[in-house]
Amino acid sequence: MIKTWYVGVVVAAVFLIVAACGGGETSAPAHDDGSLTDAGRELFTSQGCAACHTAGGVGADVGPSLDGLFGTQRELASGETVTADAGYIMESIKTPAVKVTKGFPEGLMPPFDQLSSNEVHQLVHFIESLK
Repeated sequence: MIKTWYVGVVVAAVFLIVAACGGGETSAPAHDDGSLTDAGRELFTSQGCAACHTAGGVGADVGPSLDGLFGTQRELASGETVTADAGYIMESIKTPAVKVTKGFPEGLMPPFDQLSSNEVHQLVHFIESLK
């Protein structure tokens, strides 16, 4: 009887902790007061993106520079031209082999599919800030 009661308390406690933490992804606010950009900058650093990409004049040039990228036209290895908008950047982070920038080998960038939608959104805001 005591073991059953104890298990019930533990399950209830875990449920309350998960509920308090949100328990999953939430949609990001539409307006960036700078916190999304700052969070994206931190992710850029913590995920090691600067090992291949230049951002804010810092980083390597193994992959395309992210400075001034947002909103520009990009030529792909396929010959197609796309606009580097939020959708393109999100896709490039999660599944980079879908649209490879001309001049860079396919498979160079690993997929960052472990990132949550909110984290990808933060990275997009950071990249958009790199005027």
